[in-house]
Amino acid sequence: MKILFMGSSDFGAECLEYLVANNMVDVVITNPDKPAGRGQKLKITPIKEIALKHNLEIFQPYDINSREALEKLEKLKFDLIIVVAYGSIISQELLSLFSKKWINIHASLLPKYRGASPINYCLFNGDRETGITIIEMNERMDAGDILLQRKIEIQKDETFGGLYKRLQNFAVDVLSDFLEKFQKNRLVKIRQDDSQATYTKKLTTEFCKLEFSESAESLYNKIRGLSPQPGAWAMLEPQNKKLKILRVALNISEKIINNNNECGIIKEKDNRVFIKCGCGNYLELLELQIEGKNVIDAKSFINGYLKNREEHLKLK
Repeated sequence: MKILFMGSSDFGAECLEYLVANNMVDVVITNPDKPAGRGQKLKITPIKEIALKHNLEIFQPYDINSREALEKLEKLKFDLIIVVAYGSIISQELLSLFSKKWINIHASLLPKYRGASPINYCLFNGDRETGITIIEMNERMDAGDILLQRKIEIQKDETFGGLYKRLQNFAVDVLSDFLEKFQKNRLVKIRQDDSQATYTKKLTTEFCKLEFSESAESLYNKIRGLSPQPGAWAMLEPQNKKLKILRVALNISEKIINNNNECGIIKEKDNRVFIKCGCGNYLELLELQIEGKNVIDAKSFINGYLKNREEHLKLK
């Protein structure tokens, strides 16, 4: 069995390693190298790194839907094209050219959380489970027939970073199961119910900004859904510095701060740091990062920013 693998982010890395180990892939399609960092040196995708390590053929079209890409695919022999976090939309023309061969691995329980940020959004919404769905691709984003779907529980206090890694590894198990069923012709297609579909958006810097008028629970879920990257943030006043909040705990019962204090006010109590949120509840700040500085814990924040201060610190 020969598979053409398409991917760019490291989410597909474990799946590609699995396919290589089982001698199922010779050609990888990934995004072009891009300038990055201060020196603007060309940076390769994580998928290209793996392909180079295993001496696989690499194809990096600037436009996967171009005539050049189409002609390249026509020359290749494969049973399936498996797409994992490639990062570009495949045209209807290209999908039709290799009908029934386009397979996508998506990190949600479709039709829930179609789009670019499914792992983040299940945490934002406080879901208790998520999973991996393998679909047959069609012209609509993440809307093809479901070929296989498997669930996992979301752990208490789990962050995006931890869940991302678990789903990355879980995808290999689901892929292995899928390929076995595919070869034995035991897959059953299930049409997605579009009425149940929800959609995610690409995360922007502005989206990641916290508004402390929201409830503590909502902010808690948003923070863990953005940790460690890209990171939820707010402006620390009066220093006027950007502060990333990487880890928090919910405290919805203890009266930490006088109710007269406005949302966003930071207070220290018993060597712990709290911030007042909407609905009169609080978050305990556990791991923080001031712009340009290293990640620090609450005790370091107290020593560096809260001791011997008369004015309040505030996040806004």
